[in-house]
Amino acid sequence: YAAFTAIVTEEVIVEGKMEIYLNPYINELSEVYLSNISLSGDLERDVENIPVFVVPEIDVSPEAIAAYDFKPDAQTRIKEIIAEDALGLNGSGNILKVDFVELAGSLFSKKKKTDRYKIRDIRAVYDVLKNRYSVEFFTDNFKIPEAQVDDFIYFVEDNLKDRSLLASENEMNLIAYLTTVSETYRKRM
Repeated sequence: YAAFTAIVTEEVIVEGKMEIYLNPYINELSEVYLSNISLSGDLERDVENIPVFVVPEIDVSPEAIAAYDFKPDAQTRIKEIIAEDALGLNGSGNILKVDFVELAGSLFSKKKKTDRYKIRDIRAVYDVLKNRYSVEFFTDNFKIPEAQVDDFIYFVEDNLKDRSLLASENEMNLIAYLTTVSETYRKRM
């Protein structure tokens, strides 16, 4: 990569992060390897005499990829983790998450609390989105201010009608939905 100088300003220190983009340095090779093939110096003749391997064209269309049978390897997610099943993180189990402070407040308060602060199913939209995506994901992709990311996720939770979007195989549809909802949310800000 090309060498560069990064200046750490007071703003970077206050913000606590610095984004650095590396640019490839393509004008210089770090090393050149010549094999034991005899080269004559005549470029056309040398190219004809060097054995070449033709890489077959690979179909990378979504249909072809969907039809391909991927074998599990070291990068494959482990399935049927008992701890995740018990917590309902694999889409199984029926565990409830209880905020006892809110529950006690709703029992002894005359004010009616909103449903989203009461007992929620652990597989609720909020929990899925917070576990799947970072705060930076929402700020960078949807332009949601960092302080309002939780509120935005609650907004999504209140408006999401099709819970099947939360399934991992529907992630692209979920992101498209989040893009649309973020525009509506930002207009309300």
